[in-house]
Amino acid sequence: MAARSPWLKVNDPPIEYELDGYKILIPLSHNLPIYRAIFPTYSENLGAVIASAAKKYDDVTVIDIGANVADSAAIGFANGASAFLCIDGDQEFLPYLEHNATLLGNTEVEACYVASADVQLDGLTVARLNGTANLVAADPNSEDVAMKVRSMTDILADHPKFANPTVLKIDTDGHDNGILRSASDFLRKHQPILHFEFAPYLVESVGGTEATSIFADLREWGYERVVLFANRGEMLGAYDTLDENLPFMARQLQATDEIAYWDIAAFAAKDLDVAERLA
Repeated sequence: MAARSPWLKVNDPPIEYELDGYKILIPLSHNLPIYRAIFPTYSENLGAVIASAAKKYDDVTVIDIGANVADSAAIGFANGASAFLCIDGDQEFLPYLEHNATLLGNTEVEACYVASADVQLDGLTVARLNGTANLVAADPNSEDVAMKVRSMTDILADHPKFANPTVLKIDTDGHDNGILRSASDFLRKHQPILHFEFAPYLVESVGGTEATSIFADLREWGYERVVLFANRGEMLGAYDTLDENLPFMARQLQATDEIAYWDIAAFAAKDLDVAERLA
């Protein structure tokens, strides 16, 4: 990857990439093909969750926050999803997201970021340097474009088909816990199956909140079971949300590698059968 970086700074053309039977467009610099080549199960745990849900529900609708280039939508459709709402405000990926959404069909796009209870996103912009992205204050005297931020309530008013989704997936580089908290009323009411990234270091550096408190929050919102997946995709185990080992395990994860993360699937009582099929 390092050898191609200087060239990609000036030339990053779109390429066709086949993902779970769908040919989507991605920028040449996108690392997904490399990750999938090295770790074939990378990102497939979302597919497993959706496939398990599809055995129970005839209509599996998915909200995808942090949709990137619609790669998760391709995986979801390959595993039985019926419709996707893809939400992302990254101007670099939006052309790919919109193209691939049209290609996949049954996919709606909302070009914005989702409000977080932990971080005030209004007035910020995305700054990229050496392949990394950071949120910084938008300079009104420059060409910086402030991020468009909307609440889940406002977004769903424009996308009523997804008002009661089967699955809510979030992958937002440390903002996941805050987005879940901002949607707590929605989660209590509808209790969709959750699939979100849990990176303790990122959560605490971005939002300044105790990362492991999310497990108590999940229980309060009616979620009784979590299934943990390693960042390479393999399942680690299933746990009650009140299991005292979860915070300890999360701290061990952070101590081992600051950038390590889990993918967490969370299930309310009504979907414990879906969780059982994963184990």
